[in-house]
Amino acid sequence: MQVKIIPSDDSYIVQQDPGKVMGSQDYMQIDEYWNYDALMKFNMRSQIPAGTEIISANIFFYCFSTLDRDREAMVNKCGNNWNQGTVSWSNRPSVGARIGGMGWGVNKWHSLDVTPYMLERHNADGIISFYFTTAVHDRNWSGERFYSKEKGGGYEPYLLIETAEALPLPPTPTPTPTPTPPTPVPPPPNGDGVVRASIDLIAFPWHPSNDEATMRSQYETLISLGLNAFMGGYGNWAIENWNKGKGVEVAIDRVYNIAAEYGIRVYWYTSAHRLPWTNPDTDPPNQTFVGRYKNFPACAGWLYGDEPALNHWPHQQAKDAYNKVKSMDPNHPAFPIWSADLETDHYMLTMHPAWGDLYDLSCTDIYPQARAGANWATELANRSNLTYRYTGKSPYWGFEHWQPRDHIAVIQAWVEGGMPDIVGQYNVLKNGLGGWAGWGDRLIGIGFWHPSHFLFTAGANAENIRNQIKDLARLLGWQERVVEEPEVIITPPVEEPVIPPVVEIPTPEPPTLVQVEPNNSLIAGEIKGTASPLLVPGSPIIYGLLVKVTGSKDIAGQLNLSKNIIGQTLAVYSKEDLRPFQGVQYFEANLSLRGDEKQSRWWISNIQEVKLTIIKNGLPAPEPPVEPVEEPVIPPIEEPGVIITPPVEEPLILAEPEALKERILLLDWLKNNWPWVGVGLVGLSLIITIAKD
Repeated sequence: MQVKIIPSDDSYIVQQDPGKVMGSQDYMQIDEYWNYDALMKFNMRSQIPAGTEIISANIFFYCFSTLDRDREAMVNKCGNNWNQGTVSWSNRPSVGARIGGMGWGVNKWHSLDVTPYMLERHNADGIISFYFTTAVHDRNWSGERFYSKEKGGGYEPYLLIETAEALPLPPTPTPTPTPTPPTPVPPPPNGDGVVRASIDLIAFPWHPSNDEATMRSQYETLISLGLNAFMGGYGNWAIENWNKGKGVEVAIDRVYNIAAEYGIRVYWYTSAHRLPWTNPDTDPPNQTFVGRYKNFPACAGWLYGDEPALNHWPHQQAKDAYNKVKSMDPNHPAFPIWSADLETDHYMLTMHPAWGDLYDLSCTDIYPQARAGANWATELANRSNLTYRYTGKSPYWGFEHWQPRDHIAVIQAWVEGGMPDIVGQYNVLKNGLGGWAGWGDRLIGIGFWHPSHFLFTAGANAENIRNQIKDLARLLGWQERVVEEPEVIITPPVEEPVIPPVVEIPTPEPPTLVQVEPNNSLIAGEIKGTASPLLVPGSPIIYGLLVKVTGSKDIAGQLNLSKNIIGQTLAVYSKEDLRPFQGVQYFEANLSLRGDEKQSRWWISNIQEVKLTIIKNGLPAPEPPVEPVEEPVIPPIEEPGVIITPPVEEPLILAEPEALKERILLLDWLKNNWPWVGVGLVGLSLIITIAKD
């Protein structure tokens, strides 16, 4: 008899991040460059009673990604004092003797005979753990990934145990009759209720956050607009850190893997300004970016250069870049971003026949249509008197030189101070821009430029752009997520009892804000804001105050100071602290800039605005006490057997205003009401001076 057991726990650990817990991932990884090791634990007692004779045991797992098939992986014994919710490199269990080793092959199942170890643990407590690692840790780039139990769908690792005789089965309970379920409806494409457009609709240039929760939210936004791809732009966090040897492959893996979950295709920019053969950093990660991600399901292709025409790339430089990418990944397209302005004589340089060996598909950048919008073709025709330096003829988009091939066109989805016509631009494209009718037939993708202005931006303009993108996506076959309406069950009305009206008790007025414009005078490295008079005698109690500073640059990032205090409590007062100052005539707040003289001067030169905000509670003053009215005392009537005691007078408790907390904290209120709370201000100290009349 064969028994299949799924792990109770599985995870992987990372030496470079010794405290990180990875147990929630749907894969495990071993890697000899960054020292990734993996663990699995099985509970045999859950299915095999003690004393059962075991004939054989094998462990199975599915490898879906490998960087080096010539390397050997090792499987070792290890302790059982771990679980996937807490295990990390720093608290990993002790590793025992080697059980065996194996080579790797991608997209296939692998197995290892673990019978002796299984017998040893079965005769003990029935718990068995395995430790996966590489044969050596020699900093040569190698790594393998295999699915964990979280993957599901039949890809979970498992133990297959063969026993000598069938195990006793528990009695089968009498089944309870159930109604026949309705005929299941096949799930829509991609399994999420969304039908993708017929071509790639690309956020360009854009790349997601490296925080997983934020990334998933961003991908949801793309899908909600009909976008099904993105094209990582120049200088993105992933390739920049990769080229600096920072080992961000775990984060970039997450970009590709989660994109695949959402049915999103990824065109990634391989950083022409730091290509591996020009980068002085020779760490292996710089040589293998394309090689690592070419087999990820979300991979759509590679951009290897930005603005080659404007940057005067020699043909051989571009050829070297193209050949390098294609040598690592012959199965995905590689291409630069064509771009130049209509006024430049080398605009059509990259359309010349001599450059036809540099790209698998063509992709035009935004500059040619930036002025024209939907009148793109007309704009180009009006400039037909310009000459193209290779032929001395009109640069009329160079279609006399264009080598027909698949094409991605970039639509201007954002216009500073205006509103683009997105569908109108598409109509120009599909009808054959520049007089070459076949061009629209080879259109495989549309990029929407520039996502940072409309993807996650509030306001009527951004919403208008998003709606236009959805209109175009619908024209290209996109169907929004189908949400099944719940069945409405109508029940007879039930007579409700008559409830007497509730007398509403007035609530105190909400806090009010008073904006005070400062004089912005600079005194010894300080910005001072003063207002007088600010409060008058009898003013309500002050809750606290806050200072807002905005600057022309990311001051915090430039100075690299240590602590962000916006969003912390800048002013904290108790009711007792403020009681003596209810009649103050003015408030003075000095904003001090910490750092040496050079830093302070830099801060001051980049700060544009300081606002002092006074927050008042608006609570009414307590009502004066009411003098009690004496009423005549009526002596009690004595009845036999009944003892009546006179009422006890209770002391009069005067109503107080709503009590303030002992320490008034403004953080939660500010987070909900001030959008600028939390922006990058570092090292602020607030000095408060309060004076009485």
